[in-house]
Amino acid sequence: MAETKTDEYLSALFADSYKRELDADEAIWRSLPFFAAILGLAVAVLPSIYRSAFSVREPGWTIAVAVLLVGALVCFVVAGRWFWDVIRLREYRYPPSDVEILDYAQTLGTFYQDIGKKALERDGLIRDDLRTLMIAELADAATSNRRNNVAKARARSQVLLFVMTGFLLAFCAEATILLAEAFTTPSERCRPGGKANAGSAQNCRNAAAPAKAAAAQAPYRARGRELHAEKLPPAGTQVGVKP
Repeated sequence: MAETKTDEYLSALFADSYKRELDADEAIWRSLPFFAAILGLAVAVLPSIYRSAFSVREPGWTIAVAVLLVGALVCFVVAGRWFWDVIRLREYRYPPSDVEILDYAQTLGTFYQDIGKKALERDGLIRDDLRTLMIAELADAATSNRRNNVAKARARSQVLLFVMTGFLLAFCAEATILLAEAFTTPSERCRPGGKANAGSAQNCRNAAAPAKAAAAQAPYRARGRELHAEKLPPAGTQVGVKP
C-alpha cells in the first residue's frame, strides 16, 4: 500500500468526491417540483387548445393545427418518460456503517493479537487497514453514485428540452387557430358538422340570428297574404253599385 501521507491524501480526496455526489443528488431532487409543475401546466393547457381547435373549418388550417397539437402531445409524453427516468429507483453505494467498521476493527485487533503483535504495533496496523478500507469504499461509492447522477442530470435536461418544445408547439397551435379565425369568413366558420369554441359559437349565433328571425316570421307573412286575398273583391265587381 502507499505511504501514510498518500493514504491521507486519497482518503480526503475520495471523501470530498463522495460528498459532492451526495450534494448533486440532493440538488436534482430539489429541482423536481419545478419540472412536475411544468408537466401539470401542460396537462391543463392542451385540452383548452384542443377545444379551441374545433372552431377551425378550412382544411389547410385544420391540418396545421392538428400537426402542431400532435407534436406538442408527443413532446409532453416523451418529457414524461424522461421524468420517470429521473425519479425511478436507482442503486446507490454507501460506505460501511459505523457498526460494521467497529466490528471490522475488533476483528483486526483479534487477528493481530493472535499473531503476536504488540499493542502499539497492533494499533498502527489496525489504523492502516481501516484507512485502506475506507479509501476503497469511498472511491467505489463515489464512482457508482456519479454514474447515477450523470444519468439523472441528462434525463432532467431532456425533460426541460421536450417540455419547452411542447409548449412552443402548443403556442404555435393557438396562434394558428387565431390566424385561421382572422382569415376565415364567418360563413366558413359557421358551417355545420362540428363544434366551435365559445367565441366562434357566439359569432355564429349572432350571424344566424337575422335568418332565424326571418324564418320564424315567414308563416305569419304567408297567412297575412292569404287573409288579404280573401278580403279583396272578385275581379270585375264594383263595390256599392247595384245592377
